[in-house]
Amino acid sequence: MKLLFTLFLMLTVVKAIPQDKRDSLIKQTQIDQIKALVEEFPVGAQLSMAVLNDTDVNYLGMLKQEDDISFISNEDSVFEIGSLTKIFTATLLCNYLLNEKIEKTDKINSFLPFKIKKKMTFEQLANHTSGLQRLPANLFETVTDAGNPYANYTEEMFEDYLENHLDLKTKAGAKYSYSNLGFGLLGYVLSQIEKEDYKILVDKYILSKYNMSSSGFELDKFKEMLVDPYDANGAVCKNWDWSSTLCAAGGLKSTTHDLVKFVKAHFNANNKELRLGMAPTFVIDEKLDVGLGWHILKKATDHPVFWHNGMSGGYTSSMVIDLERKMGVIILSNQTTVSLDELVINLVKNSN
Repeated sequence: MKLLFTLFLMLTVVKAIPQDKRDSLIKQTQIDQIKALVEEFPVGAQLSMAVLNDTDVNYLGMLKQEDDISFISNEDSVFEIGSLTKIFTATLLCNYLLNEKIEKTDKINSFLPFKIKKKMTFEQLANHTSGLQRLPANLFETVTDAGNPYANYTEEMFEDYLENHLDLKTKAGAKYSYSNLGFGLLGYVLSQIEKEDYKILVDKYILSKYNMSSSGFELDKFKEMLVDPYDANGAVCKNWDWSSTLCAAGGLKSTTHDLVKFVKAHFNANNKELRLGMAPTFVIDEKLDVGLGWHILKKATDHPVFWHNGMSGGYTSSMVIDLERKMGVIILSNQTTVSLDELVINLVKNSN
């Protein structure tokens, strides 16, 4: 079925944006720029994009073929979204904070079923100031396939590392240092508090709330709609099997259609859960702050915008929200050759 679906996409050359809608959110000059970027994709790879405001959404899909780029309708195709998952983990944290289950300045230590030598807060995990390394050191000894690096990392190994081998790079709260381990630990602690699996919690409190029915963590759920990943050499590669302990850092799968629902919810000023995640918590430098999960770009436009990206073995993603103009841009692709970040920022800066 997956092969048939891929062939269907390749044979369906459609205008994903009706002609009378194209000038509303995406200009023709921008479409030409996007096509130029897709030219650099490996053959067979595709881009799925949404540009939206509080009333309209324009979807744009492109497929790189041997001698052409086709417009396709792929807003309901499933991609791994990599570290965009961190926004959902941080949103789960915000749910706990608003429901007074915890305070963001609480130390996580008292919520763990074992002792760790270093103290850090929930906020420090969510804004990458915990001092934790990017990845746990004992992960690398479990890798038997570089194309699927997280598959063998067990909960027992995760807990052993935290309890017996934890070594902070810097003092907690002192410095920004991006950490997948930190978000894996955040998801782990939140599940300990609720006595429920992290994946179930995300579905219960976020995906179901925003009717994101084509999003989740399990590959088997999306086999028919999942697009194949392409590695840096342009070859179809494996999907990553995220361990239960680190999936909170990057294991979510989704569609542009579902992510539009999530982004639109951020435009609602009364949505305290989502707005809490966007409040600045740490100044990185003159150009960049960080909230809970979200990175806040202070110089990308004439006012701050909120951004995150993601990458897994064969997928790249980028997403930005402009609250002041109530605009958002989402781009998903099944390739790792080309960064999407410059494009996503330019689109939010220059769209109507």
